[in-house]
Amino acid sequence: MFCLDPTTLRRSRHRTLAHQYESWGNIRADLIKRTGLERQETRIAHPRHMFLMNLKGAARRGEDFVDGRRVSFSARRPGSIIYIPAGSEWTGWD
Repeated sequence: MFCLDPTTLRRSRHRTLAHQYESWGNIRADLIKRTGLERQETRIAHPRHMFLMNLKGAARRGEDFVDGRRVSFSARRPGSIIYIPAGSEWTGWD
């Protein structure tokens, strides 16, 4: 799992996670790069609305949950977008 902490660089035998961000007033863009083909678990909770955009790579299978309720998993291809409502918690794996 990872949090939106731009000072974090994590490595394991399966992946590398690097995080950079830019801010423009109330707007913030986080660029998170990860590598590896092993299962990746993610948890994101934020008080503001969020959009996650997949720039590269693909996820064909996984599970997604919003506020503890299972939601349908959609394959993530380059350019796909996930919307997370303000105050919600999104968890899942791919």
